[in-house]
Amino acid sequence: MTACSPPITFIINSGRCGSTALSEVLRSHPRVLSLSEFFRLIGIHALAPGQCTGREFWRLLSEPRPHITAMLRYRVEPAEIIYPVDAPGRFNRASGVPAVSAVALPHLTSDPDRLLDELHEYTVSLPVQTRPDHFRSLFAWLCTRFGRDIVVERSGGSLHMLGDLRRAFPEARFVHLYRDGHRVAVSMSGHTGYRLWVLAQDADRSVHPETIIDDLGERVLSGELPGEQELARMTTAERTGKLLRAMRFPVDQPRLPVWRFGVLWTAMVSLGTAELAALGANRLLNVDFDGLLVDPASQLGRIDRFLQAPALRCSRWPVLAAELLRPDAKDWRAGLTDVERRRLEIACRPGMKLLYGRAA
Repeated sequence: MTACSPPITFIINSGRCGSTALSEVLRSHPRVLSLSEFFRLIGIHALAPGQCTGREFWRLLSEPRPHITAMLRYRVEPAEIIYPVDAPGRFNRASGVPAVSAVALPHLTSDPDRLLDELHEYTVSLPVQTRPDHFRSLFAWLCTRFGRDIVVERSGGSLHMLGDLRRAFPEARFVHLYRDGHRVAVSMSGHTGYRLWVLAQDADRSVHPETIIDDLGERVLSGELPGEQELARMTTAERTGKLLRAMRFPVDQPRLPVWRFGVLWTAMVSLGTAELAALGANRLLNVDFDGLLVDPASQLGRIDRFLQAPALRCSRWPVLAAELLRPDAKDWRAGLTDVERRRLEIACRPGMKLLYGRAA
């Protein structure tokens, strides 16, 4: 393990449950280095076993993700992508954006290209070591660069990464952020990334959705669509063509049933609950986002106490940061027919029981 690496906390969540807002709030904490969408956009493959050089590690950070470039090209990228692709700069919609630059670096600074250059100079000089140790070195460097003491990484939809993160960083702590599954599913249904995730699951359930999305995204970006025989080798489902159309013309995709996202949410919660059980009470904090909105100062105080030693706590931060959160009063039932609502309730029921001990 890298010497003097800062304490690391991961905010684990299903996505579309307020985690982006929490990242924004944590960015205001004087002790916290807030990393937003870091592992989500670099890819969990970055924690593969074995060792690599600093230059190989740099490639993990700097290579654009093909499916993100596809979204940028067709102007359907999610709002979380905050690199200024439409402003005069180094990267644009056609070139794609380095994985670490799409969200994480502009979340930290108004000059992400300069920070990327500094990051390049540092990482290529790193010795051969495991990938988790490369990340520990990087986190230590970023904390020094920004004058922070602890790292909090938050990626949307990270529940499925929990096992990999727990094994790669056995010293880390975890905040499990969750929310009413009906709200989450409705929000997922309007999000390009989650629509592609559901379509990728249709294409082949034996392969991780991100792998399929990236493989097909590369072909789309090159202007080359796989033929039928090649598609048969890449995926096994009948609806692969639907996924290709979603990558090429995402705006024109018909609306997917909202209950499909309830099923996705329940699956993520079920998988995450099993992994969370492996964490001791001293390494896990459960936070209900709706409860956070009702009493932000108190809940942010819980998070502050969990993140750090008493000597590092910021007594005024929970009260000041509470002003950054805004209640969400929208009813998840709005716009759904009675049939759609009932199907969504059925899809979310197992996940709601796991999280709340009740179905609704």
